[in-house]
Amino acid sequence: MGFNQGGFLAAMLYDTMAPALTTALNDNQFDPTLALKTTFIAPAKVGKIYEHGPVVFKGCSVCIVEGEVTQDGKLVARSTATALIRRI
Repeated sequence: MGFNQGGFLAAMLYDTMAPALTTALNDNQFDPTLALKTTFIAPAKVGKIYEHGPVVFKGCSVCIVEGEVTQDGKLVARSTATALIRRI
């Protein structure tokens, strides 16, 4: 039909947010995900899309990361993830 399936967008958002959070952790920490919520706002056409995934909050034991997918300057999907901070 010419559009990307929402599950692919959610996976791409997750793959954007996870490295952002990993860079904020110490060498002896990892971040298992507790929750992931994705909201689809508009259809994503086949073609170039852009993602952004900043760390919103990093506490001692919990982190919150958000991500956005845009296409042609318009918001397509938004995601929020909550993760634990654990020692290896």
